[in-house]
Amino acid sequence: MGSSKPLIVQYNNVCWNGGTFGAAVDLARALPEFRHKIMIKHDSINWIVKSRAERFGIEVGHLPQMTKKFLDHNNPYTLIMNNPGAGSYEAINPTDQFYDGYKWLMDYPILTYHHSAVHPWFPTRSHIFCSNYLRLKYRNLWEKMDCMEIVPPCINTEDYSFKGLVPIHGRDDKLHIGIVMDKEEKKFPPKFVEQILEVLKPYRAVIQVDIVNGPFDCTDYDFVNRIPSLSDLINYFSDIDVFIHTPRIPDTWGRTLTEAIASGCYAIIAGEGGMHEQMFGNRYGYNLGVDEPIKELERWAGRFIETINKKPIRWFLNRGQSYIHAKSVGGYDLLRQRLIPILLRVHTGYRDVISV
Repeated sequence: MGSSKPLIVQYNNVCWNGGTFGAAVDLARALPEFRHKIMIKHDSINWIVKSRAERFGIEVGHLPQMTKKFLDHNNPYTLIMNNPGAGSYEAINPTDQFYDGYKWLMDYPILTYHHSAVHPWFPTRSHIFCSNYLRLKYRNLWEKMDCMEIVPPCINTEDYSFKGLVPIHGRDDKLHIGIVMDKEEKKFPPKFVEQILEVLKPYRAVIQVDIVNGPFDCTDYDFVNRIPSLSDLINYFSDIDVFIHTPRIPDTWGRTLTEAIASGCYAIIAGEGGMHEQMFGNRYGYNLGVDEPIKELERWAGRFIETINKKPIRWFLNRGQSYIHAKSVGGYDLLRQRLIPILLRVHTGYRDVISV
């Protein structure tokens, strides 16, 4: 006998470890009053990631293109398109005008969830953006977009709270600093990471840097511990005091950053992107800015490294403040507060509210 819960379908490009699929799973976990399916456009499915989603009761399947037939058969309460690219929808009665073939989408309860700037743009009943930083990139299309909203990708902060605020491992006297690189070297080029390590090198007697991912060679840095890869960062963040997040390619919203501050980490950010919105109002962190992040890191190191780890009571209280901030800007309560009214509006077809 099938579930009586209304169905939410999400359509994703891929199923692997990453921000967009992680956001889809968290969205489903945050809305237990619905039944959830995540359909994958491409056949590159990571079966470990798929099974992890299925353990939460989420159905995961393969669908090369979203069609009227699929929607008519499944009759979802809402269809959420996560970063749909070219070829995501079937074109019906197309003309020389590109969007004419996709006007049928407005007859169905479909919304587009923009996680990054992806083109072409398709007409749907609502458009939500993961950050205002991303919304601004679509400013030339605002007049055509119905019901623009900002809904940040959220995580279950409770997954991180206990281990983050009460580390399970014994602490030494060193300040533990974490950097999570990308394997493709685009967001965190090794040369830039090396500049960071050169700044930290004079303090090597009192710090340890744990670098995850990336091909970085740590031979010349005896204070660096390289971790080849981690699929679960919860335990990692519980042992980190300071998390340095300085992507050279801007994050529209940094899931890893939310996880770090939910674990109570002191976060250092630099560069452009939605992470400034994540950190706004969080006093347990530091912004290196955009123009001269390495010079600003030198100033931060000179002011804080020698003292930040010598006040254990203050350290504990600050980790708690960081967690509270993460919960307020990236927790399930916020996701439900922002998203449920949008789902209702999309389901009913009411399109006359623009609330950004």
